[in-house]
Amino acid sequence: MFPPSGHQDVSERRLDTQRPQVTMWERDVSSDRQEPGRRGRSWGLEGSQALSQQAEVIVRQLQELRRLEEEVRLLRETSLQQKMRLEAQAMELEALARAEKAGRAEAEGLRAALAGAEVVRKNLEEGSQRELEEVQRLHQEQLSSLTQAHEEALSSLTS
Repeated sequence: MFPPSGHQDVSERRLDTQRPQVTMWERDVSSDRQEPGRRGRSWGLEGSQALSQQAEVIVRQLQELRRLEEEVRLLRETSLQQKMRLEAQAMELEALARAEKAGRAEAEGLRAALAGAEVVRKNLEEGSQRELEEVQRLHQEQLSSLTQAHEEALSSLTS
């Protein structure tokens, strides 16, 4: 029994729609076998372009790496300069601290000397005051003594 001719038409059509895909694949495979240079050239061009792109990426990365290395070098130099400046400033601060300490010690010494001078001045003032009072007392005694002697002489002359 044969299938009806209409049915055969449908199955042939299915084969026909599938055939072009298979045929195209066969052509690609057969062309690879028949023309290896042609297929290799396209792969070679694609591979060459890929290698070229990779080389460009590597070159950019190397440039970036060099730029970053230079930046690191500059940062290290800057860091070293800042470290040296900080060390110099630390030494200056230490010198200033020593000078301040010496200045404070000198100020304390001057304050003590001033206090001593004030004590001496007070003592001299007190001594001068006592001497003045003593001189005034002696002068008063002499004046009294002379006045008394003068009165006695005057009274002896009048008598």
